[in-house]
Amino acid sequence: QLWTRVRQANLYGGQPQTALSRESLAVARLALDLASKVQHQRLLAEAWCMMAYALNANENYSESLPYYRQAIRALECVGDEDRAARVRLGFVSALSTTGQSTEAVAAAHEAGRVFRARGDSPGLAKLATNLGAVYQRLDDNERALFYHTEAAGLFMETRDERGLAQAYMNLGNTLCFLD
Repeated sequence: QLWTRVRQANLYGGQPQTALSRESLAVARLALDLASKVQHQRLLAEAWCMMAYALNANENYSESLPYYRQAIRALECVGDEDRAARVRLGFVSALSTTGQSTEAVAAAHEAGRVFRARGDSPGLAKLATNLGAVYQRLDDNERALFYHTEAAGLFMETRDERGLAQAYMNLGNTLCFLD
């Protein structure tokens, strides 16, 4: 129920802080408090995921990183590689925003390995978007163009119109930087 409340806010990393992002962070803190009291590993993993997500969406990027690390480690320990790869999407964004691009690229490649093995085109599309943003922040516009183009193709293939619109916006921005 707590995750449902947080997800209904439709938050994403990089958005400006809002009343909904602050409320989601309060819900995530409650989930972490409850999970810590019962010391249940799966509940702790979920609470760490929720904290990472809510902190990232509330512009608390640096504070989100330890929660991402704990969540990924816990999910991998229980054999949930798919979920760990999805959590890495937000982790890549938070790392890049805090200037930790080398680790962001490494985390992205680990997620990509899982998405490719599973044939997960939507996951690969989101990952390409995040990698494009990483390279954009590094002023490597040629690589950013490559990843944003890849994202657009994958979003088109999966018929994700919202993702495709964002990919085209990213492509437009990157092309402007390339003159």
